[in-house]
Amino acid sequence: MTVSKSTSATWYVKYFDAFFITIAVGYMFQSLVTFLPDKIAALYPSFLRVSYKYLLLPSVAGALYLVITGKLEREGKFNSEKAHAIFFGLIRFWLAAGIASYGFAKVLKTQFSGANDVAFRDSLIGDLSGNYLTWFYFNFSSTFILIVGYIQIGGALLLLFRRTNLLGTFILLPVMANIVMINIFYGIPMPPTIISIVFTAALIYLLLLHARELTKLFFKTVYALPKPGSSTFTNILRISVVAYAFLSIYQYVLKNKYIDKTGDPEILGKWKVEQSSMNGQEISSNAWQTDSTAWATIYFLNAGFCAIGSNPYYYERTQRNIGEYSFDKSKLSLNIYFFKTKDSLHAIIDSPEPGKMSLRGMLGKDSISMRLSKVKM
Repeated sequence: MTVSKSTSATWYVKYFDAFFITIAVGYMFQSLVTFLPDKIAALYPSFLRVSYKYLLLPSVAGALYLVITGKLEREGKFNSEKAHAIFFGLIRFWLAAGIASYGFAKVLKTQFSGANDVAFRDSLIGDLSGNYLTWFYFNFSSTFILIVGYIQIGGALLLLFRRTNLLGTFILLPVMANIVMINIFYGIPMPPTIISIVFTAALIYLLLLHARELTKLFFKTVYALPKPGSSTFTNILRISVVAYAFLSIYQYVLKNKYIDKTGDPEILGKWKVEQSSMNGQEISSNAWQTDSTAWATIYFLNAGFCAIGSNPYYYERTQRNIGEYSFDKSKLSLNIYFFKTKDSLHAIIDSPEPGKMSLRGMLGKDSISMRLSKVKM
């Protein structure tokens, strides 16, 4: 499948040829810094670093190229088809170099290095930014990283050849589009986000050069097979498929009342057990150090769920005790049913204060009282 010759002279092809070539030149110039000695690289001027404002230069370059080549073409001094052929190759080679470098960064384990750092692992998950969470998450599976890396390298190699560049574009575009969404919505720093956006936009441009042929392939394909039924029956079946997919989940939402059970703001969050007693005997505040069943914290979650923690400083999911709670603000009553132990807590809240509450009631057959304080998170 080849690019139509008639599209080479269109204004948008000329514009984006110049747009992406300008970006490619800047990208390759910026990449040269990695080959410089550290002392010289430290002198790299800050005004050349990647930023959204530098997309203005390619935009202007594209417009100037459009005006200049238009004048030269009218004078018979410019061959738009030959120029497009050159730019088409250079854009492909630039994309191959840039995307393959990120692939090799994954294979050689430099892109996600530092995710196993001791200080990083000892941080609270609530204190981590989206950038660090993403870094830690992707580093969890080295196999996944290698697969993505090899896909990027393989797709980049396909871009180097005109016969396979469309296949390479199809392979790389879903991967790069996913990376762009992760970079944007998880707060990845500006330079890699801009680079991923530019790479993805360039891949889309290469794909759109074949828009006419691809439209015929994907939207006008006629099958030789006979139709199994009428159009009315087929449309009903299509609607039924979508309805089934929606209702199979929505009935679960209604069954569990996820829509209405959003949590009670008065008690939502993490509460530390400051003092407790059972059957009149006080439980030591350090009991959690030797007894894994001791209550150190209570987490009141959304959708009416709660969890008991045996450590006041972090929640150990391997020993979790999760239940469902109901809170009546008017009666100051709290009921919890635990899924694992099948026990129930029926308690009354005495003299509630902002950030503090005292409970007394029955846990199964045992009387229990607690004084809780809310933990800022």
